[in-house]
Amino acid sequence: MAAPLTVFFFSLYLLVLLMGILGDGFIVGLLSREWVRSRELPPCDKIVASLGASRFFMHWMSTLNGICILVSPRSYCSTNVFYSGILWILLNLFSFWFAAGLSVFYCLKIATFTHPLFLWLKQKISRMVPWLLIGSILVSCVSTLPFIIHYSTNDTWKNKSRNSTETVAKTFQSLKILPLIFIPLCVPFLLLLISSVLLTTSLWRHLKAMQHHGPGLQDCSTKAHTCALTTLASFLSFYVWYFISLIVTSTLTIPFDSPWLWLVQLLSFLGTTCHPVLLIWSNPKIRGGLERGLHYIPACQTPCGTA
Repeated sequence: MAAPLTVFFFSLYLLVLLMGILGDGFIVGLLSREWVRSRELPPCDKIVASLGASRFFMHWMSTLNGICILVSPRSYCSTNVFYSGILWILLNLFSFWFAAGLSVFYCLKIATFTHPLFLWLKQKISRMVPWLLIGSILVSCVSTLPFIIHYSTNDTWKNKSRNSTETVAKTFQSLKILPLIFIPLCVPFLLLLISSVLLTTSLWRHLKAMQHHGPGLQDCSTKAHTCALTTLASFLSFYVWYFISLIVTSTLTIPFDSPWLWLVQLLSFLGTTCHPVLLIWSNPKIRGGLERGLHYIPACQTPCGTA
């Protein structure tokens, strides 16, 4: 009974990852083509492309790791789990920092606070985006060093005994390792949360101020606030789900041969695979590229002579 259940959950797990790969791959491909054509990308699109690329590789790595675990869990544990663990942490840090950068960019561009520091950042943020991306990469790389040092100096990690699968899983999820993984993730997660709260506050103040004017005067600014807030709220909900699922799954010890491992992984990746859909929907350029691409698919074309 375990084998069919494992195949079922693993198939769903691969399907969810495939959705993320296709979504992020489409975003990165479209924006890369735009960059090649115009030699330049808007600052927001640079962050979106970086975020999509980090998740694209993270989903691919998770797919390959899943196949290796399903085919040969003991061999995977004894040779690859630590190196893939380091790469997994690094890609997650990239994803969280780029997501935080995108939310901060939205907040600075659309919110209407009058504090001098906020106004200064509002004027400079577009030119600061390349440095923001480089800084995110450097901070992510530095944040993985404690994990690498702990791995290099801990002989238990290198255990290759007959029970290595169970020993490695428990060691990787030990209380000593969890802070090294999740404390660096907390900083960009808090930036994402704070920028969402600030944008919500700005929208509330804006709507309150516009109550004294006619509804026709509320169009542009209110629409920009609402659209950005909707995007960030969905954005935040996906990353809250992913962040909590990472903590929960990392405190569990599930054997690699258990079918429930794939159900847990499936639930963990729902947030990162749904978010590309949100980015495509909220970005007119990307949504327009998708609509143009669908016209080349015969199934999506309207037959001649139909209404």
